[in-house]
Amino acid sequence: MVCELAYNHGVKTPKPILLETNSSIIGNPFYLMEKISGKANGRYVVKSPELAKIRKQLPKILAYELSKIHSIQPKELKDERLQQKLLGNTNLEKKNVAESAIKNVKIQIEKLPEPHPAMELIINWLEANQPETDEIVLVHGDFRTGNFMVTPEELTGIIDWEFAHFGDRHEDIAWLCVRDWRFGKLKLEAGGFATRQEFYEEYKKYFPQLDEKKVLFWEVMGNLRWAIGSVEQAERHILGLDRGIELASIGRRTCEMEWEAMRLVENAR
Repeated sequence: MVCELAYNHGVKTPKPILLETNSSIIGNPFYLMEKISGKANGRYVVKSPELAKIRKQLPKILAYELSKIHSIQPKELKDERLQQKLLGNTNLEKKNVAESAIKNVKIQIEKLPEPHPAMELIINWLEANQPETDEIVLVHGDFRTGNFMVTPEELTGIIDWEFAHFGDRHEDIAWLCVRDWRFGKLKLEAGGFATRQEFYEEYKKYFPQLDEKKVLFWEVMGNLRWAIGSVEQAERHILGLDRGIELASIGRRTCEMEWEAMRLVENAR
């Protein structure tokens, strides 16, 4: 279990208590974890006056927690089937993380109900600018404002590990900086609570080899992934699979993410 692996490496995350794979008990497999205090709501985290003090400390605290996550390597996971699941199409020897990610999003784009020329242009740029991965490590996969719990006094835990996988550490840093996770604090590019450089400098204390060009690649990729995701979520509502005004409204974010990815590409010239 990924949460247990992270917890055992000192990551501040709720302690896993039980994983039950027998679906006959409640109809599905389930797990139990430690209850922690705090709130995760993104707008609350970046705007609430009562969090002013802890917000200033978040770059330092989150960089430290992220460094512990990124210290975990595939060889430390003894369950080979889970290891392969977390690697996906990534080859450990070739370290083809970017190539594998591009392949996956191209498959997703092909399944969309209508054409998206902007996505095709973004894919062209990603294919032409694939970075090399220096080391394959555990990636949280959804490391952003809204997925950590805070009180006015402290960070109480990193949550939502369902997208965790082995990949490039720059993925997590870039995802934190994706525009949509700033919750209106657009000038504070790192999650709406710090500037990009503030967070970079804190992270470099643990991994000095942080490469800003690699972050750019994964930030463009992150915006593309979320653009695709917003289409998929809106389709759930449109097709009647899961009706909800929130899902319907998320569909409008697609063009915002396409625009942001193309803006990043243009500025990189």
